Amino acid sequence: MFVALVGVLGLLVGGLLRLVSETVRDHDGGGRTWGTCASCGDAHGLASAIPVVGVRRACSSCGHQPHPGRVVLDLTTAGVFALLAYRVGAAWALVPLLLFASALLAVSAVDLERFRIPDRLLFPALGAGIVLLAVFSGPGEWTGHLVPAVVGMLAYGVLLFIPNLIAPAMLGFGDVKLALLLGLFLGWMRPTVAEGLVLIIWSLVAGMLFGVLSGIVVGIGRRVFGPTFLADPDFPVAPGEDPPPIHRTAVPMGPGLALGAFTVMLFSGSILGGSGVF
Repeated sequence: MFVALVGVLGLLVGGLLRLVSETVRDHDGGGRTWGTCASCGDAHGLASAIPVVGVRRACSSCGHQPHPGRVVLDLTTAGVFALLAYRVGAAWALVPLLLFASALLAVSAVDLERFRIPDRLLFPALGAGIVLLAVFSGPGEWTGHLVPAVVGMLAYGVLLFIPNLIAPAMLGFGDVKLALLLGLFLGWMRPTVAEGLVLIIWSLVAGMLFGVLSGIVVGIGRRVFGPTFLADPDFPVAPGEDPPPIHRTAVPMGPGLALGAFTVMLFSGSILGGSGVF
């Protein structure tokens, strides 16, 4: 019952995340404000955040119909929330983990369409994450996890900052900022700094693997559905231009890094054994 209730909560949160991610994405692309139509700009308010149903609501002013694929974020959030509730149970540790999952989903949704990590989402999530980890980590069972969390945040940021300096075209600075959030929670998963650093290495390897796989999938998709499939909006495809070879397909790395961190977090107990949040 508890898992089902948290899943329902995730469905509600997913609708809000969809609205927030759409607003942030379009604000960077042209100044759209909260809860307005992407076509005519008329206000829709929170009605468009209704889970699943809100995606299907056409604009009452211009008839613009949002892409039905946006319902994926609603359903994914519900599934992720239910999975975390199943793994953690009715424990206080679940609260910051739900924030972490929500931030990753919203940031990934924007990065997939805008090829950028939005500071408007990332930094508030990072600040809220630090506060929640401090509140729900002590005094008590998880007090010893705070130092590994801070060290993990700094370590993962530095680890990605180096390749960003060497090849910024391959790894953007937004991914470096995302690593701060990933490292914070990966470090918090374990009671020692060394264990947190091990999870960060695993997360980076998994994130790069997911990034390569996503590049292959997107490369194939651009050949099947056309070169505009998940294309970078800042570098539009010229009419008649063929997509680049699959091994040179440009894709955002944020979703891959996020999925890698979340996967390693779920299996942290199997990777390291012993006690931890999982």
